[in-house]
Amino acid sequence: MVRAKGVWGEGASQARPSLAWPRSKIVDTVKLGYVQQDRFAKDDERIVWECISGGAETILLGSREVNTRAYVARFNFSGTDQQKQIKILSGGERNRVHLARA
Repeated sequence: MVRAKGVWGEGASQARPSLAWPRSKIVDTVKLGYVQQDRFAKDDERIVWECISGGAETILLGSREVNTRAYVARFNFSGTDQQKQIKILSGGERNRVHLARA
Protein backbone atom coordinates (compact mmCIF):
# COMPACT_ATOMS: atom_id res chain seq x y z
CA MET A 1 0.00 0.00 0.00
CA VAL A 2 1.31 3.43 -0.88
CA ARG A 3 -0.02 6.63 0.65
CA ALA A 4 0.43 10.06 -0.93
CA LYS A 5 -0.07 12.99 1.39
CA GLY A 6 0.09 16.62 0.37
CA VAL A 7 -1.50 20.02 0.33
CA TRP A 8 -4.75 20.22 -1.66
CA GLY A 9 -3.99 21.04 -5.27
CA GLU A 10 -0.30 20.16 -5.08
CA GLY A 11 -0.44 16.88 -7.00
CA ALA A 12 -0.80 14.09 -4.42
CA SER A 13 -3.41 12.38 -6.61
CA GLN A 14 -1.13 12.61 -9.63
CA ALA A 15 1.81 11.06 -7.77
CA ARG A 16 0.51 7.49 -7.94
CA PRO A 17 0.92 7.00 -11.71
CA SER A 18 4.42 8.44 -11.57
CA LEU A 19 5.59 5.90 -8.99
CA ALA A 20 6.36 3.49 -11.81
CA TRP A 21 8.93 5.93 -13.17
CA PRO A 22 11.81 6.51 -10.71
CA ARG A 23 12.92 9.64 -12.52
CA SER A 24 9.55 11.38 -12.24
CA LYS A 25 9.53 14.55 -10.20
CA ILE A 26 6.93 14.95 -7.48
CA VAL A 27 6.38 18.40 -6.00
CA ASP A 28 8.10 19.13 -2.69
CA THR A 29 4.84 19.35 -0.72
CA VAL A 30 3.81 15.74 -1.49
CA LYS A 31 5.11 13.05 0.88
CA LEU A 32 5.09 9.38 -0.05
CA GLY A 33 5.01 6.54 2.43
CA TYR A 34 5.30 2.79 1.97
CA VAL A 35 3.56 0.24 4.16
CA GLN A 36 4.91 -3.29 4.37
CA GLN A 37 2.42 -6.12 3.96
CA ASP A 38 3.52 -7.77 7.21
CA ARG A 39 2.98 -4.57 9.20
CA PHE A 40 0.90 -6.29 11.91
CA ALA A 41 2.96 -9.46 12.39
CA LYS A 42 4.08 -8.50 15.90
CA ASP A 43 0.63 -7.10 16.84
CA ASP A 44 -1.50 -10.13 15.91
CA GLU A 45 -2.42 -10.96 19.53
CA ARG A 46 -3.30 -7.38 20.51
CA ILE A 47 -6.81 -5.95 20.30
CA VAL A 48 -7.79 -3.13 17.94
CA TRP A 49 -8.10 -0.45 20.66
CA GLU A 50 -4.73 -1.31 22.21
CA CYS A 51 -2.98 -1.44 18.83
CA ILE A 52 -4.23 2.02 17.87
CA SER A 53 -4.07 3.75 21.26
CA GLY A 54 -1.01 2.07 22.73
CA GLY A 55 -3.07 1.61 25.89
CA ALA A 56 -3.47 5.35 26.54
CA GLU A 57 -6.86 6.75 27.52
CA THR A 58 -6.38 10.00 25.57
CA ILE A 59 -4.34 11.14 22.57
CA LEU A 60 -3.50 14.54 21.12
CA LEU A 61 -5.02 15.41 17.74
CA GLY A 62 -3.41 18.68 16.85
CA SER A 63 -3.97 20.72 20.00
CA ARG A 64 -7.08 18.80 21.15
CA GLU A 65 -7.06 15.95 23.62
CA VAL A 66 -9.39 13.15 22.47
CA ASN A 67 -10.58 9.99 24.22
CA THR A 68 -8.93 7.06 22.44
CA ARG A 69 -12.09 4.94 22.35
CA ALA A 70 -13.89 7.79 20.57
CA TYR A 71 -10.95 8.17 18.18
CA VAL A 72 -10.99 4.43 17.35
CA ALA A 73 -14.77 4.67 16.77
CA ARG A 74 -14.09 7.30 14.07
CA PHE A 75 -12.54 4.48 12.04
CA ASN A 76 -15.75 2.44 12.32
CA PHE A 77 -14.57 0.28 15.23
CA SER A 78 -17.28 0.70 17.84
CA GLY A 79 -18.34 -1.38 20.81
CA THR A 80 -17.11 -4.97 20.65
CA ASP A 81 -15.21 -4.33 17.40
CA GLN A 82 -12.60 -2.50 19.48
CA GLN A 83 -12.00 -5.73 21.41
CA LYS A 84 -11.27 -7.88 18.33
CA GLN A 85 -7.78 -9.29 18.00
CA ILE A 86 -5.79 -8.03 15.02
CA LYS A 87 -5.27 -11.59 13.75
CA ILE A 88 -9.01 -12.07 13.03
CA LEU A 89 -9.53 -8.80 11.13
CA SER A 90 -10.20 -8.68 7.40
CA GLY A 91 -7.76 -6.90 5.09
CA GLY A 92 -9.94 -3.79 4.97
CA GLU A 93 -10.21 -3.67 8.75
CA ARG A 94 -6.44 -4.03 9.06
CA ASN A 95 -6.03 -1.12 6.64
CA ARG A 96 -8.32 1.04 8.81
CA VAL A 97 -6.24 0.15 11.89
CA HIS A 98 -3.12 1.17 10.03
CA LEU A 99 -4.64 4.48 8.94
CA ALA A 100 -5.72 5.19 12.52
CA ARG A 101 -2.15 4.61 13.68
CA ALA A 102 -0.65 6.95 11.08
